Amino acid sequence: MGHYCVLVIGEDPLDMFDKFQRAEYADPTKNKYFAAVDILDKARARYDRDTTRFLQDKDGGLHDPWDAQFWQAVSNDDLEPTPGDYPVVTNLTENKRLYVPTDFQQVYIPTRERVNFQDWICKYYGLTVLANGQEPDLLKSHREGWIRVNAAGDVIEAIQWTIPQGVWDYFEGTIDLFKLKPGTTGLSIRREEQVVDDYAGCARKSAIDFEWMRDQEGQKAAQLWDKAAAARGSLTWVRYDELCKKYNVRLFDYESPAWEEYRAQPAIDAMYASECSPCNEGACLDSFGLPRNEYIDLHREKVIFWHFGYVVKDGELIYGDDICPSLQALNQILEDLPDHTLLTAASVHA
Repeated sequence: MGHYCVLVIGEDPLDMFDKFQRAEYADPTKNKYFAAVDILDKARARYDRDTTRFLQDKDGGLHDPWDAQFWQAVSNDDLEPTPGDYPVVTNLTENKRLYVPTDFQQVYIPTRERVNFQDWICKYYGLTVLANGQEPDLLKSHREGWIRVNAAGDVIEAIQWTIPQGVWDYFEGTIDLFKLKPGTTGLSIRREEQVVDDYAGCARKSAIDFEWMRDQEGQKAAQLWDKAAAARGSLTWVRYDELCKKYNVRLFDYESPAWEEYRAQPAIDAMYASECSPCNEGACLDSFGLPRNEYIDLHREKVIFWHFGYVVKDGELIYGDDICPSLQALNQILEDLPDHTLLTAASVHA
């Protein structure tokens, strides 16, 4: 759960926020992108590999691991569980923690051994049985979808009523990122539309002063690079990703020996102390190892797109999740757009 910035390229941006909205947050009476999606094969495959975790006692009995008997009272003096231990779930209101007694063991039982497919698919996907000849009630009992069964009780159809391309929960409003050229206007859309002439969240490409935005970012980058260079002097350092390879640890593990060695380097310590990075955290200081002009160019190049978690163009998702074009490709797309193209920067809940 969080908030993401989205860039919509093209007309009618509010319609695009509907197209990529998750069904559970959408109004089925207003959102035209609801569709019937056949999920029978996908559901059968999931059912066949699905398991349920139980705690098994010494006599072979199975118990729900969330039963009251597995909640143990803890005090503020108790040690936090280590990553390899179970449990890590805490009931904050009663100061209790789930645990596995020493005479129990965790077991995973295949779902197909405990629940028939019809009951499972209805519960898992929120579907309801649709009788022969019955029309689905898409606003009430079949809002999530439906299944049909034959005379033998076998599921012969499973339909999910959903928005197939849904990736976010709902549109929150525009973000006024775009600096407008003198004499032009754009829109700021929150609870209502407002015409603006300084910074806008929605404007034509021709009205946005991209070069001014890049120049401003370039000036900030130059100041930061100079500050970092002054802080470290002639000191050099080993990049964090190289140390992760050395210790065979994953990136962004800030409790690893790689991170300890990285932070202990005099050059890194000096730049941290001088707060050379806007974030001043993680391994972002490594970019100061670039030549000054490359560092400035990098920040000029990314100023337009670094805000965005998703980019939609002409009704298609072109950046986000598993779709990751390069920064150069995104900037080229922007460069090639006709001047009259509408651009909208917005915040979505996701």
